[in-house]
Amino acid sequence: MSILVFSIVGLAVIVILLVIYKRPLQKRNNNEFRDIMKPDVVDSDCKEVVVLNKRKTELISYYDEQQGIFVIPNAYKNKLKSDALIIEGSRKTPTVLFDISKGVLEITGCSSPQDSVLFYEQLFPFIDDYAKAAKPLTYVNILVKYINTGSTKCFQQIFKKMENIHQINQGVTINWFYDEGDEDMLDVGHDFETIVRIPFKFIEVSYK
Repeated sequence: MSILVFSIVGLAVIVILLVIYKRPLQKRNNNEFRDIMKPDVVDSDCKEVVVLNKRKTELISYYDEQQGIFVIPNAYKNKLKSDALIIEGSRKTPTVLFDISKGVLEITGCSSPQDSVLFYEQLFPFIDDYAKAAKPLTYVNILVKYINTGSTKCFQQIFKKMENIHQINQGVTINWFYDEGDEDMLDVGHDFETIVRIPFKFIEVSYK
């Protein structure tokens, strides 16, 4: 008889515990779900550039609709070290930022300079110097609205230089951003992916 009573009491305790903890557990799961579904804004200073499909990444420059170009926030510029490279963009040339201290190279905008080699020659020495003491992780962020043939060849050189770094430390990642629905620029990124042995991440964004 005592064994039966003990069993009934034990069962009752288990039921009570389940009732108590079921509701908080369900509430916690709902909160986690809502957090996952929140849209990802890349940076507080870059509200125009929003990553779609809930994929997080870092993009420093933002799209200035009035100028029609990508610009680097002044707050970020002020924190850059003296060895960083900044090339201000125009409607035909991209904005280029190479933050060597953080291992971040970013090229954003339209890449159709009249002389692509002359334009990108400014960047090549910085990559070569960086390769001598590269960071464990290097991120190459590319978001181009248009790229001409000359720029394509220069991009190949950039990626090949980064491939040499990657072969040493396996730490280079190329984040290929493309505007929402822009299948042409997505295809260009896939073409580059086939010629270099570096991990590519393809990230759809909306910046208008």
